[in-house]
Amino acid sequence: MGGRRGFYSNLLTDSDYLARWKAKCDIKPNGCWVWLGFKFMGRGVTDPFKGYAAASYRGKNGRLGRYIVAMKIGRPLEKYEVACHHCDNPPCINPDHLFCGTQKENGLDARAKKRYWYQRITKCKRGHEFDEENTQRDSRGFRHCRACLRYLARLRAGWSEEEALAIEKIPAGVKTERRTYMRAPRTGGSP
Repeated sequence: MGGRRGFYSNLLTDSDYLARWKAKCDIKPNGCWVWLGFKFMGRGVTDPFKGYAAASYRGKNGRLGRYIVAMKIGRPLEKYEVACHHCDNPPCINPDHLFCGTQKENGLDARAKKRYWYQRITKCKRGHEFDEENTQRDSRGFRHCRACLRYLARLRAGWSEEEALAIEKIPAGVKTERRTYMRAPRTGGSP
């Protein structure tokens, strides 16, 4: 029959596990229990000290955040549920800093805290500022630089690069050497 792998782990209570894990942490002044053991490197994490805490629990290896949230809520997490951090510190395993949520809720939480990576980008790839006047949002909420969109539309229309970059913004109805832009609004009856 099967071996004794994980036998000792079944003798430990959840509070025993928590005490063992806490002993392997660096307790910070802000209350974070920063895990000093092995860490999974999450998406976008390049610093090996900022990965997600990992260890074994009841004979299975996995992320400690998920195990601790499962202990906290009293049931295993579903596949679609994730362990979210109030402190936004991936190696933290303090149960008071962790909560159960979905991936969507985690993304909304990150956006509300201005931690979403896309929000940190303040300029487009050509160096134009993303401000109210120069930013256009598409149906999915992604930002686009109006100056760059204007430049690309002019290139598609057959302009040279110098012409496309030289004229910043042309008001509606103005005639230039090149062509008429956005016909002036009609005044009067039918044509």
